[in-house]
Amino acid sequence: MAELLANVELCRLDGERTTGLRALENKVVALLFSAHWCAPCRGFTPILREFYKDLEDFDFEVVFVSCDKSEHELLAYMTDSHGNWLYVPFSSSQITLLSKRYDVDGIPMLIIVKPDGSIITRDGRSEVLSKSPISAFNSWKSQL
Repeated sequence: MAELLANVELCRLDGERTTGLRALENKVVALLFSAHWCAPCRGFTPILREFYKDLEDFDFEVVFVSCDKSEHELLAYMTDSHGNWLYVPFSSSQITLLSKRYDVDGIPMLIIVKPDGSIITRDGRSEVLSKSPISAFNSWKSQL
């Protein structure tokens, strides 16, 4: 994933700006396709936030790819429900490119990817809901 987003600017709610290469290198990466207007998304995101906190000492990163209709919605959703994970800026063309590349046909969708962008699982959401954070992480890490 570091290669796919190598030169793409990524942000955090705390104001940090970085590139994919710097932030994602050697990490298990979860792409979160979600939106504030989506009730199932608003239900899942706080669960993912706790999962993310449990893995803060591990090489795990979430990248939020917004399906919101405005930057205001994206930022409100992040403030309300998200962890301090990375997000693709609202105006970035990468949002459409990632949605097409990973054939996102519904949300919320959590796709776990390898450093080259190939898919480990398209069903990360179910794994977050059914496994302990360490168990899920170790399973994903073993497939890198």
